[in-house]
Amino acid sequence: MAKVTIKQDVLSPEYQKVLKLSGYHPSELLRLIPKLLLDIYKQQSPAVFEDTMRWDASGDPIMFYAIWRLKDVKDARTKVMTKVVIEGHQSSKDLSGNVIIAIRSWVQTDASYNNILGKIGILFYDNMFYKKHRMQYMGEAKRNVIRLEDAIKAYFGTMKRREKREVT
Repeated sequence: MAKVTIKQDVLSPEYQKVLKLSGYHPSELLRLIPKLLLDIYKQQSPAVFEDTMRWDASGDPIMFYAIWRLKDVKDARTKVMTKVVIEGHQSSKDLSGNVIIAIRSWVQTDASYNNILGKIGILFYDNMFYKKHRMQYMGEAKRNVIRLEDAIKAYFGTMKRREKREVT
């Protein structure tokens, strides 16, 4: 059985949205991103995949890198995928640092067929009827990416420096 896959970038004509932030304790975003993905996309925890998380505390500054994916299944054929990549460093002395966040999202529609007539039928159906649904999914996904970007900026902008307590 053969398969037709239609994949469209949500942020077209851009490939991804890149945020460059600096401030106090940027590694807190490693804890925050999965929660934001679940809250904004209104999904359960099995929908978020942590592909990699690397942490290098061997020197100063401390380097970190992480990748998360979210799979938002819309119907039997279509899913929205969102990928968040974080790379940054923070000082071990004063906990200040920089972080680069890349957000990429796409809508993917899969359909299988047995022969060339099935393929033609799938492409015709997609072009004539299903395209409207896919465009609605793309609009919703774009709004969710903007919400994610705003939440990251708001959280990072409002993080306050914790004062060290003296032990007496």
